[in-house]
Amino acid sequence: MSIGRGLEETVLVEARNLGLRYGALPVFQGLDIRLVHGQALAVTGPNGSGKSSLLRVLAGLTELTAGSLRAPPRHARGLAALDQSLYGSLTVLEHVEFIARLHGRPAPGLEPFGLHDHRHESVGHLSSGQQARLKLLLAAFYEPSLLLLDEPSVALDETGRAILTRVVAEQRERGAVVLATNDPGDLAYATHRLELAG
Repeated sequence: MSIGRGLEETVLVEARNLGLRYGALPVFQGLDIRLVHGQALAVTGPNGSGKSSLLRVLAGLTELTAGSLRAPPRHARGLAALDQSLYGSLTVLEHVEFIARLHGRPAPGLEPFGLHDHRHESVGHLSSGQQARLKLLLAAFYEPSLLLLDEPSVALDETGRAILTRVVAEQRERGAVVLATNDPGDLAYATHRLELAG
């Protein structure tokens, strides 16, 4: 399957015959993906079809076992995932400042993500929705060329979804987005769709 044929000027992702296996078990195979500036790709499919694994390949965290992938440098790819680990003993402010130092960037403001009032709370004591907002902030604040979101709406309330809508719109202005999801609300963000077989 091939994704994206417009806006030829800035190709951000080009994958050809992409495949991933865990031992003898194929996760996905034969994927062709082409993403350009301004596009948002929704990766859909049943549980176990490889949506999260594909995002990890695109993020540079899992090595593909077939095909070729051209993508932005690792530091220019941001990932927010359900299974992403956070430092639960740090406060929200400490966590953001720590990640900012790792990237050599000033710490971002917490208010746009609705976290300012929680800045002195331990990350481990945040609700699942607040943790989801923090993951979104950490993935997006250093303005990656490619933003990868794994089931981004699962824990978000109405305010959190509004934040996600803004983040996706801002990301499309500076690069591209890939969302692994079956949520109809998330699918509304997509300019293209790739369905993985179960």
